[in-house]
Amino acid sequence: MYALMVVIILLLKSKEVKVNTMMFSIKWSTDDIKRNAVLVVVRIDRSDIARPRDVLENGLTDGRCEIYLNSYYPVDYKLVLTENGGRVFLRFCSADDGAGMGIARFNLRDVWTDTGDDGTCDVVSLYGEDMFFIQLIAGGPFRSSTERSTLKEIVKG
Repeated sequence: MYALMVVIILLLKSKEVKVNTMMFSIKWSTDDIKRNAVLVVVRIDRSDIARPRDVLENGLTDGRCEIYLNSYYPVDYKLVLTENGGRVFLRFCSADDGAGMGIARFNLRDVWTDTGDDGTCDVVSLYGEDMFFIQLIAGGPFRSSTERSTLKEIVKG
C-alpha cells in the first residue's frame, strides 16, 4: 500500500508523466489559450504598414489583402482585409485559420503610427469604428515560425 502511494505521488509530481487530473486539464487549457489567442508581441513588416492605409483610401483591387505577422509564440498570424458594403473589414487570425472566425474582427477606420512615418515608427495601431484597436510593433520582414531560431540557437551561434 505504501509503495503504491509513493508511485502515485511520484506520478503526480513528475513533469514527464502527464496525469489527467482536473488541475492538469485546467493548466493544459490555459496554455492552449495562451498559444492561440493571447498575444505578447506581434510584429508587422515596415513595408506592409502602408497597405491597410492604401486599402482604406483606394479600396481593394483583388477583393482581399493578407498581411503576415511575426509573433513571440510559435503560431503565425495574419491580417485579412476585405471590403464589405464600401467599408474595409479587418480580421486578425492565425495564419492557418481556414474557418474565417479569427481572434478579432472589425470595420477598419484608421491606421495610426507613433511618429507619423512608416519608415521610422515603432508602434502601429489599427482602429475600428467603435475605437477598438490592435497595436502592432513595426519591425523586420515576416519569417514563418519554422524559419525562426530559438534563443538557445542564437546564443550558441
